[in-house]
Amino acid sequence: MVMTTIQGPTGSRAICLPPLALQAFFASLLLAILPQAAGASWLDNWEVRATPVPISQLAGLTYGKGIFVAVGSYYEDAPSYNWRPVVLSSPDGKSWTSREFPTNGATSVAYGNGVFVAVGGLAGPGNITTSSDGIAWTLRSAPESAAFLHSVSFLNGLFVAVGQNASVLTSTNGIDWFQRRSTRAEYLYGTAYGNGTFVTVGWAYADSPGARYRLSLTSHDGTNWDGATQELTPDTYNAVTFANGKFVAVGYGGITAISTDGTTWFNHGSGFSDALYAVTFNGDVFVAVGSGATILTSPDGVAWTKRASGSSSAITHFAVAPGNLNLVAVGNDIIQAVRRELTGRKTSGFEVTYISGDVGRPFHIEASTNLNTWIDLVAFPNSLGTNRFNDTGASALPRRFYRIRSQ
Repeated sequence: MVMTTIQGPTGSRAICLPPLALQAFFASLLLAILPQAAGASWLDNWEVRATPVPISQLAGLTYGKGIFVAVGSYYEDAPSYNWRPVVLSSPDGKSWTSREFPTNGATSVAYGNGVFVAVGGLAGPGNITTSSDGIAWTLRSAPESAAFLHSVSFLNGLFVAVGQNASVLTSTNGIDWFQRRSTRAEYLYGTAYGNGTFVTVGWAYADSPGARYRLSLTSHDGTNWDGATQELTPDTYNAVTFANGKFVAVGYGGITAISTDGTTWFNHGSGFSDALYAVTFNGDVFVAVGSGATILTSPDGVAWTKRASGSSSAITHFAVAPGNLNLVAVGNDIIQAVRRELTGRKTSGFEVTYISGDVGRPFHIEASTNLNTWIDLVAFPNSLGTNRFNDTGASALPRRFYRIRSQ
């Protein structure tokens, strides 16, 4: 192998090339050129998105069937002085459309088995609605004993909704629900699945007035749940996710913790004091959001880095979700992490798939046979974020290299 460098719009990148005798096999090699400063991260590039209606609080967010769906509520002053539902959908995290909703809001939403499920809100205990497309919503019946629901997730083929009074509901289709409950009076806020175990986190009252315990419940089948209280502390868990063989929980006071079984937790702390309300894994890093427009990322759930959110410090974000190479957070506003790099990968033959998370940012594909002289092959408006290109002219050449030039 030999080393060479490719000059990009803002610098050069070193790459390995095979001996010349083998370069003919790499005619469809794509070189990703990064038009941003060295060391910068696209997770520092957040932009506030406009909403079609006023929002007070978007509390839930999910991605499915090619769209983001956010749910929440808006407090309307005179003449109604009432809470109104806010349900928004977006194909790209940038442009949002308001949808009708049968209740006065929701606190969480999930997608699975071809169905969107929203729970919570102010309509009453056990409020559950479903949609097949994220646009038209239908109110469903919950078990009579269901308490107020805070969160819903789709985990291992099962919708799991949790809330007050240790309420745990499960469903395979979002329509028929079954009550599961632990023996304690807990407040449950987030769920995850991994290592063969369902986990939900929250807090439980202690014997002392106003005192709380951190809490986690686990189940191997989604039906029978066992509780494990952690230390007495005001900094309790609000959310949990699973990736890379571990559960990661976040909560008040910037608390973060990891566990492999959902029962024994190792509290590390994020190094920041703002309350954290949601956590997810975007395929590369864990991402947590919360009060003070806080956005934290971590490769392992232990060491956390604070990111610039683009929102004012008065903003709180209650949910975050990845989708279609995008990352979106919602709360008192909507923000989207904007990729400043264009990446690509080689596929079979001479067909190359180009992927950019910065939807709507045009780019050009350039080609070269010697890495010195480049020609402009095609321009893409990049309206969807994923573009497929087949260079039929490459088959007549012994080798060809590609790069992306952003506009």
